Amino acid sequence: MGEKGRHYPNIIQSIGLTGLVMLVMGLYGFILGLFFELAGMEYDMKNPVIYSLQIIGGVVFSIGGIIYYVMKRKGLSLKEIKGANIKDIVFYNQVFLSFVGLYIVVHVLGEYIEIIFPKSDFYNNLIEGLMGQNIVLVFIATCIVAPIFEETFFRGIILRGLLKNTRHWIAISLSSLLFAIFHLNIWQGIIAFITGIFIGWIFYKTASLFIAIFANFVINCTNLIIFNSLITISGYSNNNGIGFQTIWFILIGLFLCIVGMLLIGNSKRYSDSDTI
Repeated sequence: MGEKGRHYPNIIQSIGLTGLVMLVMGLYGFILGLFFELAGMEYDMKNPVIYSLQIIGGVVFSIGGIIYYVMKRKGLSLKEIKGANIKDIVFYNQVFLSFVGLYIVVHVLGEYIEIIFPKSDFYNNLIEGLMGQNIVLVFIATCIVAPIFEETFFRGIILRGLLKNTRHWIAISLSSLLFAIFHLNIWQGIIAFITGIFIGWIFYKTASLFIAIFANFVINCTNLIIFNSLITISGYSNNNGIGFQTIWFILIGLFLCIVGMLLIGNSKRYSDSDTI
């Protein structure tokens, strides 16, 4: 992983970059809303054009803009950010099974979080607006755009820099915390922190941005499939309310997650992070 030293970004810079992304995203949404207000148009997220501008455009403009700024001003190359190019299909299958299992586990955890912190109507409406659009647009937004830009920023830039400035467990924890804060709500935030820990660990083990993007893709795709009831599973509830899962389903999730992570952890081929 190289010697610890002055590499960009350090802890303070990582916090600043995350805050800047959130600020730019907020300003983008405000200006977009103001534009539609002045134009006398209804700001309805069910409108595919507005959805695309707000969700997809917001991510591309804010996160993409900061990524571009960092690359130009700090001299980071795309090659440095993306790291190793892993093509082993067996390894990708291990990641796939691990993160399908992880999704099941964190979904169950999310139900307990909802008991302690009941979801507000505002949050439910927000998720419905995000996920209730045309499924093709939702897929593009949550399964393609979000994984690429989020992982490039939080793992490819922030975690990569932190790994060169501090111990790996601190780097992974901090980048996951920033990833959680970025989601701006406790329900997604806690889940984002947990998944961020696992994605960060795999990134540390492989030095591959592609693997991190794929892991994020698997989580979001699984959520999309379950939310839209594309696959019906007995005893499994979607986001319409609390509905505790059957034991067999939880055990399957734990089994997939644990076995997959053990296989990844014991993989000698991708255990060296000196390329970071």
